[in-house]
Amino acid sequence: MMKRKLEAIFLVFLTALLLTGCSPHKKDKAAQRSHSERTTQQTKQKNTSRTRTTEADQTTSAASAPNTADGKDSSKSKKAFASIDTGAILKSDYTTMSGNWTNAKGQTLTFNQKGLSSKGMTGTYLDIDQNGVLLLKVDTERASNLILYIVPANKTLPEQYFPSGLSDTSDTSRDRIIPSTDLTRNMASAVYYRHSNH
Repeated sequence: MMKRKLEAIFLVFLTALLLTGCSPHKKDKAAQRSHSERTTQQTKQKNTSRTRTTEADQTTSAASAPNTADGKDSSKSKKAFASIDTGAILKSDYTTMSGNWTNAKGQTLTFNQKGLSSKGMTGTYLDIDQNGVLLLKVDTERASNLILYIVPANKTLPEQYFPSGLSDTSDTSRDRIIPSTDLTRNMASAVYYRHSNH
């Protein structure tokens, strides 16, 4: 029953989004194109800046990594990956997402430059919400209407997607993929984080 409610909410959201996107605009197309180009350029500049910062942080942390008696750092290590580019992904360029994404259950999602490439899964529709979260509708061998929420680092999945009383408990410092079927109290083990690049 909860799944049907989520599907109904999602359909209302998509309908409103489509109606908004299809409504006539008074702005001329040149102004829209110019705004779009500025936004794309700003996104590229931010991503370049983030990449440089990440590379600098990696160099700094490698130089100052603490050693224990056995020569290994006792803290849990996280691999650094370039941030996902939602603008490029919306244009069907998944290069910044390509690689394997795994969760604590040992499950893996694989993306290549063209999109989701996991066996038995087909991405059928891609959209973005007002918070910058990508919504990838996926059909599987067992079900349809699975939504993969692709959440960039430093963003949270809005509470509107969760059942009442629940919220995003994933690691917001990392890019991640959250399946719509796992928006429960135990979602932490179902969240996918990038494990490797292709």
